[in-house]
Amino acid sequence: MTRFLLPVLLACAALAPTPSRAAQSYDSCKGFIDSLPATLFQEGTYCLRGNLSTSQIDGSAILVTGKNVTIDCHDFRISGLGAGAATQARGIASEYNGTNLRVRNCQVRGFAFGVHAQGSGTTVEDSRLDRNTVYGLYSTTKAIYRRNRVTATGGSTVASTAAGIAGAADQVRDNLIDTVTPRPDLSGNSTGYGMHLAPDAFMVSTVTGNRIRGVTRAGLGVASGIVVRAGGRAIIRDNDLDGDHSGLGRGLVCASSDYWAKDNYVREYHVGMEGCIDGGNVIVPAAAVYPN
Repeated sequence: MTRFLLPVLLACAALAPTPSRAAQSYDSCKGFIDSLPATLFQEGTYCLRGNLSTSQIDGSAILVTGKNVTIDCHDFRISGLGAGAATQARGIASEYNGTNLRVRNCQVRGFAFGVHAQGSGTTVEDSRLDRNTVYGLYSTTKAIYRRNRVTATGGSTVASTAAGIAGAADQVRDNLIDTVTPRPDLSGNSTGYGMHLAPDAFMVSTVTGNRIRGVTRAGLGVASGIVVRAGGRAIIRDNDLDGDHSGLGRGLVCASSDYWAKDNYVREYHVGMEGCIDGGNVIVPAAAVYPN
C-alpha cells in the first residue's frame, strides 16, 4: 500500500504552496496602502493587502500626485459606500502632475468617480468598478482602459447623468459595462451612457471589443451605448451594444466624419448608428427585435 501512496503524496507536496510562492506576488511592491485616505507622490508600485473602506463624502480615497505610480490592489476592495448616494468622493484619483498612473487588479465601489485621472498616460486594467454613482472610469487626458468590468453605475442624488466610461481615451479595449442607471432629476429626466468619449485632437483612438448592456434613462433623457465626441480620429470596431428598447436610445453615435465603425453589433436601440463612417456593421433596430 505504501508504494502506491508515495507517488501521490510526493505530487501533492510539489503542488502545495510554499512561503516564497505566497509572498512572490508582493515582491514588486515598494509600499503598502493599509488605510484611507492615502496620498502617493513617489514613483513605484503600491499594493493593497486587505479590503479598505472610507465614509468620506469628498476628496479622494487614494490620491496620486507623483509620476510613474502603479497601484496593484491584488483583487482587494476599496469601498466608499459608507458616504451614501450624495457622495462626491473619488476612489482613485491623479492630479495633473500624476502622469503615467497604472491601476490594476482593483475593486473600487461606492464613489462618485471610481477612477478619476487628470494626469496623462493613465492605464486602468483588469479591475472591477461597481456601484459608483456618476462615472466608473473618467479621465481628462488620454488614457488606456482594458479588460475592466464596470457594473451598476448610477444612483447619485446630485447628478442625473451617469456613464460607465467617460472622458478622454486613447485605447478602450475588452471592457464590460453592465447596468448604468442614473437617478432622475426633479423634472424626472436622466441620461445614461455606456461610454461617452472625447478623443484627443492629435491621436487616433481605438474603441474595440467592448460589451455594453443595461444602459437606461428616464423622462426626456437618452440612453446611449457609445458616444464619441468631436476631436481627433477614432476606430470603433467589434463592440456589442445591447439597448433597452425605450424608443429614445442611441446605439453608436459619432460626432465627427473621421470616425470609422466596423463589425459592431448594435441591437435594440431606436437609432442604431449615427454619424459614423459605416465599414460594415450589424444594426438590429428595436422595432425588429420587438415588432408591433
